[in-house]
Amino acid sequence: MWQVIFSTYHKNRIGILRAVPWSFMVSRVITGVTQIIFPYFVYRYFMHGNLNNEFSKYVNGADYITYIVLGSALNVLAVATLMNIGRALITELREGTLEMLLLSPAPRSEYFLGCLLEQTTRAFLEFGTVLIVGVLFGAKLSNFLSTRALITILLAILSFFVWEFYYLPLCYIQETLI
Repeated sequence: MWQVIFSTYHKNRIGILRAVPWSFMVSRVITGVTQIIFPYFVYRYFMHGNLNNEFSKYVNGADYITYIVLGSALNVLAVATLMNIGRALITELREGTLEMLLLSPAPRSEYFLGCLLEQTTRAFLEFGTVLIVGVLFGAKLSNFLSTRALITILLAILSFFVWEFYYLPLCYIQETLI
């Protein structure tokens, strides 16, 4: 089982490094950073760092910058995971290997887990980079990055896994059989 997972991980990693070594990662990190910079300048220079008391009540005492940084980082994580996994499946479909895998009696879950592991490691690199930039802009993340928050993020990634790897291939098989 682990051999198939790590072989798929290694194959996908080599393929992505040959095709687009840094461009996808850099573009998503730049997107996350701009999602932090623009609200930061609006908050500092347009609103002069003042928000009403309702905002503080809704976000449990978090400041505005922490709120923006967490939203931006989680947006980068979700988009990176969904787009990378979808792109990996489309690449397998174009190469003709996905159809053979789905039609064969071999277990698919190890392949899908290897693909998820490879895509998610890159997504976590982007996520961490955006969080580091957010800390430089003044976000106080120590209260919000708890075990509960990490479990929630992992559950969200696993839900992407179920959607992308079990539901969508079944839809593809159904369309090709009709």
